[in-house]
Amino acid sequence: MCGFLDGDCHDARHRIHQRAPVGRRASPRGRRRHRPVLDGDRLRRRRTHGRRVDRADPAPSPRCRCPRAPGRRRRRGPGCARGRRRHRPRGVAPADRRACGRLPAAARPRAAPRDRRRRDHRRQHRRGRQGRPLRALPHRDPRDRSTGRSPGLPRLPATARSAGPRVAAPRRAPRGAGVIGLALDVVGVDDRIPGIRSLTLARPDGGPLPSFVPGSHLVVECGPVLNAYSLTGDGASPVTYAISVLSCPGGSGGSQWIHGLSVGDVVGVHGPRSAFAPVLSATRHLLVAAGIGITPMVSHLRSARRWRRPVELLYVHRPGRGAHLDDVDALAESASVFTDRESFTAAVDDALGRQPLGTHLYLCGPAAFMAEVTARATAWGWPASRVHVEHFGTDAFDPGEPFDVHLRTTGETFTVGAGVSLLEALLARGVDVPNLCRRGVCGECRVEVTAGDVLHRDLFLGERERAAGDSMMCCVSRAAGARLELAP
Repeated sequence: MCGFLDGDCHDARHRIHQRAPVGRRASPRGRRRHRPVLDGDRLRRRRTHGRRVDRADPAPSPRCRCPRAPGRRRRRGPGCARGRRRHRPRGVAPADRRACGRLPAAARPRAAPRDRRRRDHRRQHRRGRQGRPLRALPHRDPRDRSTGRSPGLPRLPATARSAGPRVAAPRRAPRGAGVIGLALDVVGVDDRIPGIRSLTLARPDGGPLPSFVPGSHLVVECGPVLNAYSLTGDGASPVTYAISVLSCPGGSGGSQWIHGLSVGDVVGVHGPRSAFAPVLSATRHLLVAAGIGITPMVSHLRSARRWRRPVELLYVHRPGRGAHLDDVDALAESASVFTDRESFTAAVDDALGRQPLGTHLYLCGPAAFMAEVTARATAWGWPASRVHVEHFGTDAFDPGEPFDVHLRTTGETFTVGAGVSLLEALLARGVDVPNLCRRGVCGECRVEVTAGDVLHRDLFLGERERAAGDSMMCCVSRAAGARLELAP
């Protein structure tokens, strides 16, 4: 026995229940619920689970150590499973209770559910039964994993499901042909700069065109070939596309085809596409361009002016051959234009050494020019992740030696002659290889190499990808040995 008489025990229990917990006031419901029992012979009506049950004198409180009658449950204190307040384990701080979820089940403090009826519904739901409160909520039946349909929603009959016209799925555009195919009219031609032609393209009805991000290019069907040219206009809700093309007499013929267009001609385009967009998280943007490489920088300048991003431009060109100089003067707040290589190199070194942390570098121009600027940036400690390069073309390649190619998919073996690219040999034999620039820049003609050594001459693959030797750009790269095995 605890040392109290029967009445004293109940009075002590009454005082314990009426005492407010630390940090909060005693609720009126707690006072009504745990009212004192003055006479052990009187019956007390008690609410349990929605029904009223007459019980005799309740068992002693767990705070006293009086023995309870056999088969009689011990009376719980405030905040228990039968109360309306959520059970809080004693001795556990609120911040530590959140960490209890990461403990094993045996080490967690026992917390009873707030409502026994809700706990019963949860048990019914786990057993597959649908209680009334959960009936209106659509949920996935855990027993029906094959169909995955919701038992809470009615299943439509076959006639209702098949009603309506059938719409065929849209055909996917071939890789390398762009995202959207358009037929645009040439509405403007500008030949003020010798050797550079600027075209303005628009829809025949004058409607809006797909928007694009800065640094995007437009894939143009230049007769039998596809060439990519940088967009120089504003990419926000454009109604025209503007490109500038440098005449290359020794090229693939795309530039000569562009220079032969006039106002009113129809041009097929695909795109736009982007691989030279500005990094939005950069604190500052440093643009370095040479010659016709200014074209993607113009769209960068337009975007920087719109969004008020800090940008600096360094541009070098031959005397009388500078493109988009008017746009540079109007858009760039900090721009330096050079016509001699010595002063430009000194300005590049100065700019690379004084940029704040978080600046990103963007390069566009001839391959030798970009290789030189990239080497200077590496010497100044610029990481490769903050140097972005847009290639326009490659230098003339050596025709190379003949080599044999074995196709693993078809078992065919053929010889690629000197001066003939692997891409041309594959297309001549009916092998469908996506391609775009044919200069080793875009990465569309990438094929899988299963055996043999590769002589990489592209500008797309990184050092790790080249060292792996499991892929190559078939438009410019060749075999380093006498045989290659491909899986196109």
